Amino acid sequence: MQIGGDFKGEIFTKDTIVINEGASVTAQIEADTIVISGRVEGNLFARRRVIMHPPAVFKGTVTSPSLRIDEGVVFEGASYMPKS
Repeated sequence: MQIGGDFKGEIFTKDTIVINEGASVTAQIEADTIVISGRVEGNLFARRRVIMHPPAVFKGTVTSPSLRIDEGVVFEGASYMPKS
């Protein structure tokens, strides 16, 4: 699933979700893998991994066994990395 525009609400999927550059999302997201290049505010729960590429801006909490934040990403919040 990909999001390329504005979205508010909740997202639950067993697959990968990609938030494209230019997208603005305010949501609780639960997915297998979450890839962010846009603006996201909310709580993320990923079963496998979260990847953030610039120019991503994230505000919230990430819970995932694997978290990758590339240089140039704005991360404002907390991360929790439980054992998988």
